[in-house]
Amino acid sequence: MARELFRSSDGGTIALDWLINFDETSFHVDGNNMVTRVVPVVIVIPGLTSDSDSPYIKHIAYYMAKHGYNVVISNHRGLGGVPLTSDCFYTGGGTEDLREVVNHLHCTQPDAPLLAIGTSLGANLLVKYLGEDGTDAPIVAAASISNPWDLLMGDRFFHRGLMQRFYNRVLANGLKDIARMHRVVYARIADWEGIEKARSVGEFNKATAGVIGKFETVDTFHRWASSGRLVTSVTVPLLCINAIDDPVSTYEAIPYDECCTNKNIVLVTTQHGGHNAFFEGSSGKNLWWVRVVEEYFSVLLSSSLLNKK
Repeated sequence: MARELFRSSDGGTIALDWLINFDETSFHVDGNNMVTRVVPVVIVIPGLTSDSDSPYIKHIAYYMAKHGYNVVISNHRGLGGVPLTSDCFYTGGGTEDLREVVNHLHCTQPDAPLLAIGTSLGANLLVKYLGEDGTDAPIVAAASISNPWDLLMGDRFFHRGLMQRFYNRVLANGLKDIARMHRVVYARIADWEGIEKARSVGEFNKATAGVIGKFETVDTFHRWASSGRLVTSVTVPLLCINAIDDPVSTYEAIPYDECCTNKNIVLVTTQHGGHNAFFEGSSGKNLWWVRVVEEYFSVLLSSSLLNKK
């Protein structure tokens, strides 16, 4: 992978890790059956504590690159081995970093169709961004995988069963490890004592995003950060995949009715698949949903109805 360090408007640094398509002779057929060598770009937005080194993110990147796409992984601030260079860190609902990255890519590669894949919290950020920006978003198509949809409901779900409490503690510890890597910044602008005492994602959010954003309560932050409330405002083709047995993103938060009323959205729910998993084959080394997303993008790119922007 090749790394590009993107500097945001507030002085923050975001690591963009690129994987160029493996086949230099690859081509795409547009909606008019014309062959084009403009290579589409797939933006990957990782989950809560994931980055370009995470195995499932690598799998996405290599699969998409193998099938003719240029792939760029947009790492969250402070992840991917990059220091925090401004008094700001990423949250579950802050879409400004994603917006700036997308606009940057659109400016530097104006002829390349931009597509996006968000996983877990990255899916929440992606859908929230698409809903906020509507027709102004230069994304031509997107996929949301294992989206939590409603962070307030998700916070309640995290305290429900033994498995959920386990994941809650693991994710909270991961967030605390990230905060410790950037202690100088976190201690200056957030509640460091609250961070160290946090035993759940909600408690960590209260000590960080709740303090910085001056939200009245952590529940207020969770409501604001949720993407489900903006589903009806999404104006690009969006494939959403959630598993009913997901131990992290409860199926109860899936906005079924809102998705059904938006003609741009295809919602897929499966009985099994877990969180960001959906393993297939006897070895379980492949992720079913990655193949499905690539096929979805391929069909859309060959359609004359797709707005290439």
